[in-house]
Amino acid sequence: MCVDIVYGLLSRKIRKRVSRDDVNGLEQLVAKASFVHQVANSGSSVTFNCSVEGGDARVRWLHDGVPVGGGERVLRVHGVVRAHRGMYQCFAERDLDSAQAAAELRLGDTAPELHYTFIEQALHPGPALALHCAASGSPPPRFTWLLDGQLIEEHNTPQRSITQFMNPSGDVVSYLNLTSVRPEDGGRYTSSIDKEHWSCTGGGWRQHHNLLSLLRISNQVDGGAFA
Repeated sequence: MCVDIVYGLLSRKIRKRVSRDDVNGLEQLVAKASFVHQVANSGSSVTFNCSVEGGDARVRWLHDGVPVGGGERVLRVHGVVRAHRGMYQCFAERDLDSAQAAAELRLGDTAPELHYTFIEQALHPGPALALHCAASGSPPPRFTWLLDGQLIEEHNTPQRSITQFMNPSGDVVSYLNLTSVRPEDGGRYTSSIDKEHWSCTGGGWRQHHNLLSLLRISNQVDGGAFA
C-alpha cells in the first residue's frame, strides 16, 4: 500500500479582537504545514510537521475534526491504514493570537482489506440462502465466486444470482443468493478478490447428512493471513 501526502495549501492567520496597546510590538503568529509530497509504503510511518513563526504558542492537531496527538509540533502516524486518510490540521494558539495550517492524507493503491465473510452455519435444504463478503481497497476490489474451485458464471438464473455494489462507507459488497437450497447445490463456495496476485477467500459450505454445513476457511492475501 502506498500513501500520497498532499501538501497543505491552507495557511491562515487569525487575529483576535484586542486593543491596539495589546498588539503593539507583538509579532503575528503564523502556522505552516512544512512537508513535501511523499509516498509511504504500507505499515511505514508518516510525519506531519507544524512550523510556527511569531513566538511561542500552544499546538494542537485535529484529524477530520477529531483531536489527535499530544500537543507536539510533530505528529507521527505509524502503520498507515485506511482509517488514517483525511484532513489534518495543526492549530498554533496563544492568548492574543492563533493560526492554523492543514494538509490532506490520501491513500494510493492499497491491498484489499476483508471486512466481512460468511460464518459457519447449518441449513436444511429448502430455504433461501444469501452469502456475502465485504472488502475495501484502492482501486475498489472485485469479487468472484467459486464452487469447488470452479468459477461461477455471473449471469443470473432463477435459482442463483450474484450482485456487487459499493456501500456508503466505500466498501465493496458482494452477494451470492440462492432462491432455495437444494442437495445438489452442495459444495465448497468461496469468494475471492483477485488484484495483482492478491486473493481473499471467504468461506464455503457442503452437504452433510442431508444438511448443508457452512465451513469457515482461512482468509488469505498472497499467502498471508488477514488479522
